[in-house]
Amino acid sequence: MFPGTGMKICTHCGAGILEPNKPWIHRGKIVCRRCFENLSPKIAASNQAQRSAAHLPPPSPGAWTKSATPGPVVRQDSPQEAGESARPLNGYGLAGLIIAVMGIFCAGLVSPIGLVMSLVGLRFRPRGLAIIATIIAALGTAYLIFWISLDIIAWRQLHHGR
Repeated sequence: MFPGTGMKICTHCGAGILEPNKPWIHRGKIVCRRCFENLSPKIAASNQAQRSAAHLPPPSPGAWTKSATPGPVVRQDSPQEAGESARPLNGYGLAGLIIAVMGIFCAGLVSPIGLVMSLVGLRFRPRGLAIIATIIAALGTAYLIFWISLDIIAWRQLHHGR
């Protein structure tokens, strides 16, 4: 918590939770709005104790389990109901991918922009789209450099070869 503000902080991503009295509920758990990490460790610990007492196997990694939430909770839309994705999205990686694919259709003219965007996207998680965008944009940029160098060579031969 920030002293004097009443704001909680997600232990997983460090995001500040502005309204701790209105938690984000996702599949029966209080979760962080940014990374969907479980913010109720007491519930998670009690679920593990109940599973071990009942001789049940532990849930698979990343599996969501149903649990009761303590105290009054204001129900908010789940990410799917609100039109949001349950997984975080790398905006720079996506933008770099879109621009890199556009570069393929524009003879590589916008590929350097897609390369810069995807390289910035490599700094954020998840990196999948940014990696693909980097490869496509690098190929498009190499294609652009190849054609520019051919044009320069042809121009020199045409004007200086007389």
